[in-house]
Amino acid sequence: MSENTTIEKKPEIKWLTPGKGTYTPWGKADGVYRYATGINSYITPGHGGFHLSPSRMAQLPQMIKDWLRSPENGWSYDQCRGWFEEDCNWCLVVLAFPVYFTENQRESAISTCRRWLPEFPLDKYLWSHTAHWEPLPARR
Repeated sequence: MSENTTIEKKPEIKWLTPGKGTYTPWGKADGVYRYATGINSYITPGHGGFHLSPSRMAQLPQMIKDWLRSPENGWSYDQCRGWFEEDCNWCLVVLAFPVYFTENQRESAISTCRRWLPEFPLDKYLWSHTAHWEPLPARR
């Protein structure tokens, strides 16, 4: 390996204790996993989900933004304010930022999207974004 070669290290998930009074749409946060700057998964006593910072929301692929803005999906890009619940909509975060997630998480996101968001143009999206889906080593 030459001295000019750099190896990109995959980011690690970090467990953080949320600040006092950190609230989510599902209640007070008990904890948060930081996948990357601006990509956090919040845990609450009853539910949870991902939150994307405004800069990460701006980085969402246009196809996801367009789908979130379409009236047929019943879920508004502007109303979500960066929150994606853990049962179904979380898969959009993984689809948008696959490099921060394991292969198992990405496969689960695809399966979740097919089952619970059937109106999302998943096959077209995956076909147009295959460069982002390189295999990752399993996390320990």
